[in-house]
This record gives sequence, C-alpha cells and structure tokens, in this order.
Amino acid sequence: MDPNTTLHILTRVSSDTQKDDGYGLENQLQSGISVAEKNGFTYKHWDEGSASSSKNTLQHRPVMTNVLGEVENGNIKHLYVFAYDRLWRSDEVFSEYKIILFKNKVNL
Repeated sequence: MDPNTTLHILTRVSSDTQKDDGYGLENQLQSGISVAEKNGFTYKHWDEGSASSSKNTLQHRPVMTNVLGEVENGNIKHLYVFAYDRLWRSDEVFSEYKIILFKNKVNL
C-alpha cells in the first residue's frame, strides 16, 4: 500500500447504541470511502468498534496503537476520522496523538 495514495479510515463509536444511530460505524466508513474516491485514493479501514470514551488511553485502544505504530513507521500519511472526537476526548490524549501525527506529517 502506497502511503501517499492510501487514505486510512478510522471508525469508532462510544457506545453500542451509536452503532446504529446516524453516525454509526457504517456511516463513518462510507463517508471516508467517499473522501478517498473524490481524491483518487485507495483506502484501508481501521475499525475500533464501540469503546467508551472513559477508556481513551492507548492501553485501552489496540487498534489506535497499531495506527500510530504505522504512522511512526511512515506507512500512514493520510488519516480520516468522521470527527476529531473519534480520536480523542481529553486534552492529554489530544496532545499525545497530535504530536505523533504532526511529527510524521500526517494529513488528518
């Protein structure tokens, strides 16, 4: 997968109820696919499923840990999330993730 032409789509909801609501996992994925297609990218889907925002640290987010590892290895240059709150809910987590994404020049 060419990191320059692949959009990595991260989907996540905070509760099982949200899976079926207006911005559920499938809707987030379809939105990301649409962005990939409009920009001529292939895509890879990373699905975190349903996870409470109270457990937002990396030790509770194995998929996000893998995404950030791929970022640090230079394999991800374009990352799509439906909304920033799919990535982080606290200032501490925001700072940690944002530094990694910025340092590796990831387009979010």
